[in-house]
Amino acid sequence: MIAELDRILSHGLTAVQARVIVGIYNLGKEGKNAPRMTDIAEWCQVSTAAATGLIDRMEKAGQVKRLHVAHDRRSIFLCLTAKGKETAEKLLNAGREASQPGASVETP
Repeated sequence: MIAELDRILSHGLTAVQARVIVGIYNLGKEGKNAPRMTDIAEWCQVSTAAATGLIDRMEKAGQVKRLHVAHDRRSIFLCLTAKGKETAEKLLNAGREASQPGASVETP
């Protein structure tokens, strides 16, 4: 668990930010629509205001971007930038490596 957290933090992300990035990445790979801001809030079990602040920071870091829909200005969808996709792939690879048989387990 500590090693996993260290890997997440080494990418400059909080655990919640890592969850958002991997979730958006996986939704895109499954061919589903980009998640809305409200979907992310619900998924992370935070208020919409908290999700907005989270996405603001991730957008400033160049990990995600907001997509506005012309016919419904209230709906905001999220997608990963190239940097966000790269980060998602690194996180997923780190997770796969950690789950391999014989992977070292660090203890405090």
